[in-house]
Amino acid sequence: MTTLWSQSTMKVILDGRELTAPEYCQSVRSRNGSPEMQPDSKRINMFLDKGATVVLDLAERLSEGLAAFADTLQVALGAPVSCNIYCSWEQHRGFPAHFDTMDVFALQIDGEKIWKLYEGRFNNPIEQPGYNYSSLPRDHHEATRGKLLKESVMTPGDVLYIPRGQYHEALASKNASLHLSFGVTEATGIDFLNILLNSLSDDPLFRTPLPHFDKTDAHIDHLAALAGRLKDICAQEDSSTLMRNYQKRRAFRYIQPGFSLPQRANEITYRVRTFGVKVTQRDSETTVECDGRHTRSTRQEMSIIDWIVRQALFTRIEAEEAFPATADETVNRLLDELEALGLIESI
Repeated sequence: MTTLWSQSTMKVILDGRELTAPEYCQSVRSRNGSPEMQPDSKRINMFLDKGATVVLDLAERLSEGLAAFADTLQVALGAPVSCNIYCSWEQHRGFPAHFDTMDVFALQIDGEKIWKLYEGRFNNPIEQPGYNYSSLPRDHHEATRGKLLKESVMTPGDVLYIPRGQYHEALASKNASLHLSFGVTEATGIDFLNILLNSLSDDPLFRTPLPHFDKTDAHIDHLAALAGRLKDICAQEDSSTLMRNYQKRRAFRYIQPGFSLPQRANEITYRVRTFGVKVTQRDSETTVECDGRHTRSTRQEMSIIDWIVRQALFTRIEAEEAFPATADETVNRLLDELEALGLIESI
C-alpha cells in the first residue's frame, strides 16, 4: 500500500543513519488534496538493495489481527498501544543501541533477528528533552548502556518484552527479518498534574497573587500553603476518579467496533476488568465479586461467565454467537448484570 505512507509514518535507516525525507520521498498530493512527501518506490528499492531498514509507524489499525492484538494489550494494561513494522536485512544495523520511552513487545514475524540487551536502563524516560534517547549525546549513551546483559535470537512466533528505558539493539541474522513492535505508553504523575491543573482555577488560593519576590518569608509561607492545599486536593477521591477516567479515555479511545456493511447493527463492545475481580465456583453456583459487590449465577450461566473472564475485549454479538444454544435474552440479561456489577464495561 505505497500511497498509505508519508514521511511522517515511514522511516528509512541505513547503517544507523535515518535518511531525510528528500532522500527517499517525492512531493505528491495527498487524499485530501494537500501536498505531502510520499515515499518513492524506486528510491526505496535502491536503499533496500544497500541493506536499509524500513520502519512503518502507526500500523495498529491496518488489519483485523493487528487491531485485535493492540486492543487486547490496551485493555489488559490500561494504556494506549501503537504498532510499528520493522523490515531489516542480514548484518545491516538499523538503530544503534538505544532505549525507548515506552514498554515494548516485539513479535517476530519472518526471518531471524539477534537482540542484544544491555545492563543500562534510563530511569523512567519520557518524551521530553533530557529524558529521551534522541536528546542525549552519544557519549552519554556509550557511558551508560553498560555491558551486554543478554543476547537472544528471535524466530517467527517469538515474543520479546523490553521495559522502557532498557538499552537494546537488534540485527537481522539471516537474510531478511520482519517484526512488529507494540509500544505501551502509560500515564505518569506529570499527566496527573496536567489534568489537575485545569481544575485548580476553581480554588481561590491558586488564584491569589504570589507575594513580592523580595518578601522571602511571605513567599515561603505562601508556597507552603499552596503545597498543603495541593496535597489535600490530591488526596480527594474525586481526584482519583478524575485521573482514572482520563486513563480509561486514553486507553480506549481508539478501540472502535468495525463496520459490518451492509449490516447496520448497533454493536456494543465490552472490556473485561483486569483487577479487583474474584470468581468462585461451588457446586451448581458461581459467585462473582467486584469492589465488595457480588452476584450469583446458575449452572447454565457458569459457562458464559467462564468465557467472559477469559476475554480482554468482546462484543455483545460475539457473546451471543459463542453460545448458540442459549437464548439471546439470557446472554444479554447476564451481560447487563455483570456490567452493573463492574466486571465488564461498555466502551
